[in-house]
Amino acid sequence: MQDLFFVFTMLTLAQFWNLLAGYGGLVSVGQQMFVGAGAYGVFAAAILWGINPVAGLAVSALAALVLALVSAVFVFRLNDAYFAIGTWVVAEVARLSFAQWKAVGGGTGTSLPREARRNMWGTEWVEEVTGLRAAAAMDVVSYWLALGLVVATIGGIYWLMRRRTGLALAAMRDNPQAAASVGLDARRIKLAVYVTSAVGAGIAAG
Repeated sequence: MQDLFFVFTMLTLAQFWNLLAGYGGLVSVGQQMFVGAGAYGVFAAAILWGINPVAGLAVSALAALVLALVSAVFVFRLNDAYFAIGTWVVAEVARLSFAQWKAVGGGTGTSLPREARRNMWGTEWVEEVTGLRAAAAMDVVSYWLALGLVVATIGGIYWLMRRRTGLALAAMRDNPQAAASVGLDARRIKLAVYVTSAVGAGIAAG
């Protein structure tokens, strides 16, 4: 079950990378900053504010969203290889910044509080229904969260790519000048894909 959990989270990250680089043509080598932001979001929510880790996934999404919007101000001034290098530089700045955040472990790491793990939504119900111990019940809840996320991700991207927005995205990837000539707003659509892939990576990390 833990192996499948790992497969589901990696598949989710791969799908959002494919949306960004494969369909959108935005080759970023800085996706790790959104993964880090999502993970730090859950830990900050639980450690600093006492938020349930499952609800903390919303904080993961918000942290990745904010970081994506801030980084977009810089990286969307660049194109092609310069865009890729720019995302790597911004990711490195984010890494160095998060490493200074001692309250959630900084560069040394930390663990979720025991109370946060024990009280994770759904754990108590799984214990009652299955008779599993708390640690195994947490694995079950995490497994189903990861499975739900990967199914929603694949289904959502499949749905998107069969709509006009998906066709516009593919057109801009293949020929930006021709797409712009028929009125497509390349910057707006690519920014939407960049932010979406960032938020998805943040939730997967959480």
